[in-house]
Amino acid sequence: PNPNPNPNPSIHETDAIWKSGLFASIDELIGWIQPTSPSLVKRRAVFEWVELLVHQALGAKLLAVGSFPQRTYLPESDLDVSAMLLSGQEDSWFVKVNEALCLASLRPVMNPILREMKASTMDAEELAAIPPYFVVRNFSFINGRVKIVKASINDIAVDVSANQAPALYAVILLDTADKFFGQDHLFKRSLLLVKTWAKHESSALSSGWGAVLNSSSGGLSTAALNILVLSLFNRFSDQITHPFHALCLFLMELSTIEFETTVLTMYGPMPISSATEGKATALAAEQQQLNNQQQPIKSLPYSFILDLSTRVSGIMHALGAKEGETSNTSSFPSSAEPSPSSSSTSSTTGRSTTSSSFFQYYKVGHVNVIDPLHAGNNLAAAVNTGGLGVLRHSSARGLAHIAEIIKELATISAGVHVRISTLHKNGFVHDDNHEMEFDQINQQNKEDEEEDDEGVL
Repeated sequence: PNPNPNPNPSIHETDAIWKSGLFASIDELIGWIQPTSPSLVKRRAVFEWVELLVHQALGAKLLAVGSFPQRTYLPESDLDVSAMLLSGQEDSWFVKVNEALCLASLRPVMNPILREMKASTMDAEELAAIPPYFVVRNFSFINGRVKIVKASINDIAVDVSANQAPALYAVILLDTADKFFGQDHLFKRSLLLVKTWAKHESSALSSGWGAVLNSSSGGLSTAALNILVLSLFNRFSDQITHPFHALCLFLMELSTIEFETTVLTMYGPMPISSATEGKATALAAEQQQLNNQQQPIKSLPYSFILDLSTRVSGIMHALGAKEGETSNTSSFPSSAEPSPSSSSTSSTTGRSTTSSSFFQYYKVGHVNVIDPLHAGNNLAAAVNTGGLGVLRHSSARGLAHIAEIIKELATISAGVHVRISTLHKNGFVHDDNHEMEFDQINQQNKEDEEEDDEGVL
């Protein structure tokens, strides 16, 4: 017990009350949307079956990429996997995988590892989630820059690609960031909250024009959103102690930034000219280091990013040389800060493999988010004119909506503060005037909630 209790609680103490209530509600929301044990069991079963199917068709190893291995996927998210091909399979792997899925779609396929999974140490809920059969539907092939075989397996959308080293190293990057910033997976919990807003809440705020997170319809890709959130942590980690802070900073950034002249990196915004020169991430990291000298902020060391990007570059150059073509390697530029050893010429292709030769492939778009692992890749290249409008409009409205909620909660807290102060002042004597004032505040807030048709996190 406090030996000297404060007889008149300050406004800061009542602020703490509504903030803790808000944060508790958001934590509850994140608890609902984060992956559950049964969900992980279902997706792991689908992954292991696809892994077996790909191995039988190609003899290749299948690896999980994207949000599944990071445990940051939403309930409706795709399951992204990438096959590590054997030599000579680059031009035919998708045909064989598509044929295998076609045959599997003829009838439900019994789970070949059902007995093994049930023999593992799982609780009753997890055991019940193990699928006895696999049902394949809606398979298709996307003949894009990155070839993808798509299918719905047990109502989980699965995307199969090949030789996606950048995606594998992106998992390493985000997992490392989560461990680096700590605080009970604050980074990943923030990703889940921002993804939820960008996928669901933003569509309600865009007047029916779509969601911010929807690359297939001109919105942001998940990879771009990941880097945007990582950028916030690298610059404002001292201000982010809860996912709600990350969401507010995300909305502030998107609603105020000049996309026409700015490129976004994992260390902050830079002039768009730095992207076409392949120096955006390196220059932003240098600027961040200068800022840290004045006000130290915890951020991922650029040396770590440079090491990852160099590894990715080396792998993709090796794959390009093995395939004997430039079309694949051109999409995977080397690191943002090229090393002298990268200035060699490929004897297979007869074209230069210097870092500068890949920067010309950078696609300046309506929104520009630099991939830190290969500087010529715009992670937001899918954003079109409509998607940019949705992004700006939804983020501005979302920020205003949050401001209204905070103002409302602060008003309630102020009413509580007045009521408590009066009770203490009058020796806990009943005060009808102040109680009526507080009741009126509560009644007005209830009426406002009933009139508000928009979704609120």
